[in-house]
Amino acid sequence: MAVEIGRIDPSRGAMALASLAARGKQPARAESLYRRAAELDPGRYAPRIALAYWYLDDARKQWDDAERHARAAVAIDAHRVAAHAALVTLHAKL
Repeated sequence: MAVEIGRIDPSRGAMALASLAARGKQPARAESLYRRAAELDPGRYAPRIALAYWYLDDARKQWDDAERHARAAVAIDAHRVAAHAALVTLHAKL
Protein backbone atom coordinates (compact mmCIF):
# COMPACT_ATOMS: atom_id res chain seq x y z
CA MET A 1 0.00 0.00 0.00
CA ALA A 2 2.88 2.40 0.78
CA VAL A 3 4.21 1.94 -2.76
CA GLU A 4 0.78 2.74 -4.19
CA ILE A 5 0.61 5.88 -2.03
CA GLY A 6 4.00 6.84 -3.46
CA ARG A 7 2.68 6.58 -7.01
CA ILE A 8 -0.01 9.10 -6.16
CA ASP A 9 2.04 11.35 -3.86
CA PRO A 10 5.78 10.60 -3.68
CA SER A 11 6.33 12.53 -0.44
CA ARG A 12 3.52 10.74 1.38
CA GLY A 13 4.71 7.44 -0.03
CA ALA A 14 8.18 8.08 1.37
CA MET A 15 6.59 8.89 4.74
CA ALA A 16 4.63 5.63 4.68
CA LEU A 17 7.75 3.64 3.80
CA ALA A 18 9.73 5.46 6.50
CA SER A 19 7.12 4.54 9.08
CA LEU A 20 7.34 0.90 8.05
CA ALA A 21 11.14 1.00 8.15
CA ALA A 22 11.10 2.55 11.64
CA ARG A 23 8.73 -0.13 12.92
CA GLY A 24 10.88 -2.76 11.22
CA LYS A 25 13.97 -1.63 13.16
CA GLN A 26 15.70 -0.18 10.06
CA PRO A 27 16.76 3.24 11.38
CA ALA A 28 19.10 4.20 8.53
CA ARG A 29 16.42 3.44 5.94
CA ALA A 30 13.74 5.24 7.96
CA GLU A 31 15.86 8.38 8.31
CA SER A 32 16.70 8.34 4.62
CA LEU A 33 13.03 8.04 3.68
CA TYR A 34 11.94 10.80 6.08
CA ARG A 35 14.60 13.05 4.55
CA ARG A 36 13.45 12.12 1.05
CA ALA A 37 9.86 13.00 1.96
CA ALA A 38 11.01 16.44 3.14
CA GLU A 39 13.08 16.96 -0.01
CA LEU A 40 10.23 15.94 -2.30
CA ASP A 41 7.86 18.44 -0.69
CA PRO A 42 9.78 21.03 1.35
CA GLY A 43 6.57 22.86 2.22
CA ARG A 44 4.89 19.88 3.85
CA TYR A 45 4.66 19.96 7.64
CA ALA A 46 4.54 16.21 8.39
CA PRO A 47 8.03 15.23 7.13
CA ARG A 48 9.60 18.12 9.05
CA ILE A 49 7.91 17.10 12.28
CA ALA A 50 8.82 13.46 11.75
CA LEU A 51 12.46 14.45 11.28
CA ALA A 52 12.44 16.80 14.27
CA TYR A 53 11.21 14.03 16.56
CA TRP A 54 13.47 11.47 14.87
CA TYR A 55 16.50 13.56 15.76
CA LEU A 56 15.18 14.32 19.27
CA ASP A 57 15.14 10.63 20.14
CA ASP A 58 17.61 9.80 22.91
CA ALA A 59 19.14 7.12 20.68
CA ARG A 60 20.21 9.85 18.21
CA LYS A 61 20.49 13.14 20.13
CA GLN A 62 21.05 15.17 16.98
CA TRP A 63 19.95 18.45 18.50
CA ASP A 64 20.94 20.77 15.64
CA ASP A 65 19.04 18.68 13.10
CA ALA A 66 16.02 18.46 15.41
CA GLU A 67 15.96 22.23 15.83
CA ARG A 68 16.39 22.88 12.11
CA HIS A 69 13.44 20.69 11.18
CA ALA A 70 11.24 21.96 14.02
CA ARG A 71 11.90 25.56 12.97
CA ALA A 72 11.16 24.66 9.35
CA ALA A 73 7.83 23.21 10.51
CA VAL A 74 7.04 26.40 12.45
CA ALA A 75 7.77 28.40 9.29
CA ILE A 76 5.36 26.17 7.35
CA ASP A 77 2.53 26.50 9.88
CA ALA A 78 3.11 28.42 13.10
CA HIS A 79 -0.39 27.60 14.36
CA ARG A 80 0.23 23.86 14.74
CA VAL A 81 1.52 22.74 18.09
CA ALA A 82 3.84 19.82 17.23
CA ALA A 83 6.70 22.01 16.04
CA HIS A 84 6.53 24.19 19.14
CA ALA A 85 6.40 21.08 21.32
CA ALA A 86 9.50 19.73 19.57
CA LEU A 87 11.36 22.97 20.32
CA VAL A 88 10.28 22.85 23.97
CA THR A 89 11.38 19.22 24.18
CA LEU A 90 14.71 20.14 22.62
CA HIS A 91 15.34 22.89 25.16
CA ALA A 92 14.35 20.59 28.02
CA LYS A 93 16.94 18.07 26.83
CA LEU A 94 19.73 20.64 26.59
